[in-house]
Amino acid sequence: MPTSQPGALRRPIGVFFPKIVDLTDDVQFGGILGTNLAGRFADSRPLTTFITATAASLAIMTLLALLPTHTAASFALIFLLGAAGMGIPPAGTGLAVRAAPIAPALATAIAVSTFNGGTTIGTWIGTTALASPLNVRGPLVVGIAMATLGLLTLIAMAARPATGPTE
Repeated sequence: MPTSQPGALRRPIGVFFPKIVDLTDDVQFGGILGTNLAGRFADSRPLTTFITATAASLAIMTLLALLPTHTAASFALIFLLGAAGMGIPPAGTGLAVRAAPIAPALATAIAVSTFNGGTTIGTWIGTTALASPLNVRGPLVVGIAMATLGLLTLIAMAARPATGPTE
């Protein structure tokens, strides 16, 4: 039944699964906050912002793995994960543009494509992990592993001598 009313598509789901709607709203509000805050900090310190957002995402996912049955804590952590996780793209895109000042549109396109590719691969591996003995914690373990690899890469990037305008 097509409709143009805001939230109309969510209403039927919310009637039967109100926690799901609340949870999706929670991560979306966190994402809006994270994108705006990180965007402001990434203008002046993109690598530091990128590392901070990635480390925060890793810490929050670890806490989610440790507190899976605490509803209130989970909602707060999901909000914070939305904020931290969505703080990563502005910083990464800013770094890409700084690395390619003569082709900023291309750098932005490649950065966004890379984030989309990571989301696709992470989702595929995460759903595959659902069938593992980890069960519903599988996607979280995949997220923790991917964030750890990303953080190690960023730390290595920060440790190398700068050859261009990164910070």
